[in-house]
Amino acid sequence: MIHETTREIIDLAKIPVDDKATYQMLSSGNVKGVFQVETSKGFKELLKKLKPDTFADILPLVALYRPGPLQSGMVDSFINRKHGKEAVEYIHPTLELILKETYGVILTRNSNEDRQSPGRIHTERSR
Repeated sequence: MIHETTREIIDLAKIPVDDKATYQMLSSGNVKGVFQVETSKGFKELLKKLKPDTFADILPLVALYRPGPLQSGMVDSFINRKHGKEAVEYIHPTLELILKETYGVILTRNSNEDRQSPGRIHTERSR
């Protein structure tokens, strides 16, 4: 679509995932044109509270912005743990490898699809 309108070719592999201005924009709630976010007032508010500063902070938001996690307090725990307002605890030390990027909050089965379990059993065989 971009190429059709501007003739510009975008190489997705060259888009930086550590652009501070992008994270500041998202943290301010200025999300016009951002897929899955711009039409949701709640998601904008979630971004303002979280203040993401890494790509790894953004990915879990899609899983967290659902009725179950919102009603259970998981979202608040995720945000509070990111900002050091709540201790990150793991029910078993080996889970830190899997849950570190989500501050110990268990998201969905799919969020850990490409990882191995702590016992080195591939997730496909461990189901």
